[in-house]
Amino acid sequence: MRPRVELSFRSWLFTAGETQWGHNASGLDSALGDPTSKLKYKDNDTHLVGLGAKVHFNRRVFLEGEFGLSVDFDRGNLIDEDYFVGQQLFSRTSSDITGKGTWYFSGNVGYRTVDLPNERGHLDVLAGFQYWRTTYEAKGFVCDPSVLTCDPSTLPSVKNTTHWITPLQIGGQLEYRIVRRVSANVKMLFSPASVVYNEDIHFQRSDLEQDPSFMMWGVGFSATVEPTVKIMLTRHLALVGGYRVMWSRACLRSETTYRLCRPDGRVSSSYSRKRRLASGWSWLGCP
Repeated sequence: MRPRVELSFRSWLFTAGETQWGHNASGLDSALGDPTSKLKYKDNDTHLVGLGAKVHFNRRVFLEGEFGLSVDFDRGNLIDEDYFVGQQLFSRTSSDITGKGTWYFSGNVGYRTVDLPNERGHLDVLAGFQYWRTTYEAKGFVCDPSVLTCDPSTLPSVKNTTHWITPLQIGGQLEYRIVRRVSANVKMLFSPASVVYNEDIHFQRSDLEQDPSFMMWGVGFSATVEPTVKIMLTRHLALVGGYRVMWSRACLRSETTYRLCRPDGRVSSSYSRKRRLASGWSWLGCP
């Protein structure tokens, strides 16, 4: 059998994301709480486009890959909360955020394990990897008057760049033909070992270096679920609509603070964690 190639174009029409992380710096200062700080990047709406390819080597074995990036990223909000010991909240601010962009790529090796009766569909098992990178930029801040009063600012405040690395993800996908030209598909992937690497720059902190101010890394797990419906328009062209949810959580193993004229401080990781959620509607055409 000669290898068969499928190409696809994907557009995430309505994509929403949220990233949360918290850390414990009480090991550096006993007056600080555990957690010391919680940051939530929320309502991160963007428009993603992607290109994909799938190569069938024979009836059972195939290789698939996808690359995507953001083409519009101008909405979102950062909530920053800081605590003293005893979880006494002493600061809560909000900032508008934008992003220099999100991009990702993934790849899987697949094997068809089951063919449903009467050519109704099939079940494939998958194993592969994924990489996801996002940069947030927070501009200005407004204090919550119920916690702290301050003068608002319009200056750049925080830049956050996060790399989510999934060296191994496993799962499967099921396709079921409803009628002759319409089929339903669901893909599920899980990773027991995802790695996160994060760098923060705090522009208004004169006691910190600026590239970076903080560096963090950790390990955790992630999952992806993607249900879709495919309509065959012609023999070689399909329209696919669906929804994808991508979720990751990591416990930070190390955090380093880069201070000016002082030794770097290593922050305890007893609480530290970072979580990412992205979801969106998509469509694609493939021959």
